[in-house]
Amino acid sequence: MNTPPQFPLSRNRKSKTFRRGFPAVILAAVFVLTAPLFGQNELISNDQFSDGGDSWKLQPGRNAMANQSVVTLDEEPALQIEVENLEQKPADVRVQRVFGEIADGTTYVVRFQAKAAVPAKIIPYIYPEKERARVLWRVEANLDTEWQEFSFSFQSPGAGEECVLGFSQLGGQTNSFWFKDVTLSVE
Repeated sequence: MNTPPQFPLSRNRKSKTFRRGFPAVILAAVFVLTAPLFGQNELISNDQFSDGGDSWKLQPGRNAMANQSVVTLDEEPALQIEVENLEQKPADVRVQRVFGEIADGTTYVVRFQAKAAVPAKIIPYIYPEKERARVLWRVEANLDTEWQEFSFSFQSPGAGEECVLGFSQLGGQTNSFWFKDVTLSVE
């Protein structure tokens, strides 16, 4: 009859040993208890735009042309949105990404850094992808020409699957916008 290998807890050969599965149970318990300390509660974490910004989708509105790219500013990658307002009329240019589920009554924190070539007001928002009219969170943010850090905490008024985090009102005038360190986490 084969017995499972034994693993000593120390180099002392007379020490007690445990079966192979026991250390895995300890590791699982440590992971569950420490996961929030290591970012496991983040729904969106800034992955340094390693996908070239492909997870962010640009939606130019009428009267505007826009493009997006990932650039290096201050030795860090940033998502750049360049907008040309063709008729000098307000145009709702937005950039957004799908991230997953929002739970009813849960408190979330949205953080990001942003700046614009010309000071502008933008609107960060969250809504379920298939229910665009059902906004779960929306706020105004005033951008300046220097990097600013934004942090917004909100309690979700409802649940939603496959939700979208985005920034709208980017097309009010010809302008350039930069975003970095975008995160969404459970508080």
